[in-house]
Amino acid sequence: MRHRGSIREADLATEDERFDQEVGFSMNYQYLSRMLHEHSSKCFLSQNSASV
Repeated sequence: MRHRGSIREADLATEDERFDQEVGFSMNYQYLSRMLHEHSSKCFLSQNSASV
């Protein structure tokens, strides 16, 4: 496969690298969103108990 000269070599990633980046990002996103959800739930519970 021949790349066009307009694309710099540094900007090119192999399919495997691109796949790893996408999978890693989605896993990190799921982990962070779960942690954020748990954290917000704890804050919500603590706020409710404090307001009682």
